[in-house]
Amino acid sequence: MSPNEKKNRAIAGNHGKKSKIEIHIRDVVATYVDNRLSTKEFWSMISELAWSIKSFDDPAAEDLVYEAVILVSEFHKNHRDEESLKQELGIL
Repeated sequence: MSPNEKKNRAIAGNHGKKSKIEIHIRDVVATYVDNRLSTKEFWSMISELAWSIKSFDDPAAEDLVYEAVILVSEFHKNHRDEESLKQELGIL
């Protein structure tokens, strides 16, 4: 296991409660839903998290970030508007 993978697993540290990475993802989502990030900034942050999420070994965080990616992708393909995107993200 590489030092980076060890660090990411330590950050994930899931002991029956939400991991630090899951909390971070939820904070990013909440920041966007609360209009403190543009859609472009949110997409940038979520896509970076999606690229690295496997190294955290946290299935709940993986599900959360991938669901956010799907919702933003639907927005970018005009399958939902921004209000609908924020509403769905708020449910996560």
